[in-house]
Amino acid sequence: MGKGKMMDDPILPSLMEAIDKLYWSPSERASGVNSLLREMLDHIKRKNKHDKKPEGEDVPTEWDILCFAVEFAGVQAIVIGDDELTGIAVALARWLYSAHYSNAGRLYGDPDKPEEEKKDD
Repeated sequence: MGKGKMMDDPILPSLMEAIDKLYWSPSERASGVNSLLREMLDHIKRKNKHDKKPEGEDVPTEWDILCFAVEFAGVQAIVIGDDELTGIAVALARWLYSAHYSNAGRLYGDPDKPEEEKKDD
């Protein structure tokens, strides 16, 4: 693909209609994954409550899922080999790491690695 060939040509409404009859749209696919993830997370939360585990243990946060999505987009950009997607993925990764390093306390709350915090004292 190389130079972002997917987005260079306008997409005709008739082509969009034909494709939509055969395939789920990206938003429909994302919605399905979102529903599945929420069901899985709710199941883990209920199981943890039943097993009397601390709240949130083994349950990824929405930020964790966003981190996964951004990193996954980067990997897929490389696999697909599209320059435009790669540029977007790099921009998202820069934003993600900027947010991570400038807002860690607000994003995460208590440190994930409290034993490391004690070593620095």
